Amino acid sequence: MAGSPLASWQHWDNYTLTPPKIFIMRKIFLTVACMLAIACTNLYDQTEAEMKAWMEYMTPGEMHKLLAKAVDSWQGKISMWIKPNAQPMQSVETADFKMEMDGRYQIGNFTGNFMGMLFNGLGIVAFDNAKKFSSAHGLIIWAQGVMTLKGTYDAATKSLNMKGKMVDPTTGKDVNVREVMKFIDENTQIMEMYDPDPKTGKEYKFMEIVYTCKQA
Repeated sequence: MAGSPLASWQHWDNYTLTPPKIFIMRKIFLTVACMLAIACTNLYDQTEAEMKAWMEYMTPGEMHKLLAKAVDSWQGKISMWIKPNAQPMQSVETADFKMEMDGRYQIGNFTGNFMGMLFNGLGIVAFDNAKKFSSAHGLIIWAQGVMTLKGTYDAATKSLNMKGKMVDPTTGKDVNVREVMKFIDENTQIMEMYDPDPKTGKEYKFMEIVYTCKQA
């Protein structure tokens, strides 16, 4: 949420219309403030090992460096399949990434046109140093609801594999979704999204976005 345009269909996957950016950043700030308060409260009771664990938890690491590599402006070519074996619908988007909170969070802003509708999206990608997984959250102006993805990075395949749930507006129920973000090279990334076929329940790829760095 990849990462990179990790956030992309982290701007569908996690998209919603209502919370403005300032609200999201305020939630991040309050979360960090609460964590610091807990750490300080127990400061004098902690062992040296526990203090070291806290410092490692709060310090950006190798995964954050990977996320930072996406800091730039990217062009995305979108292909979307409304059902298995259908002809894909094509569109384009622009994705701009930056790191916030001293390199702890990747923020992605997305603009484009899909099926004749203009969209603006916001994606947030983070890495939990303690639990060793990434999480992605996204917002989009013409969809209500938030989807959260969690997963791990596979160094062998250079891909971030994440799973989560999103609501199916036709039923009002959650469905399982999966995202794979592939790091092809410094200037190319591919995001794939999978969800179940409504008729068979079998997973299929419903979206692919090929990202090319504009500075390439």
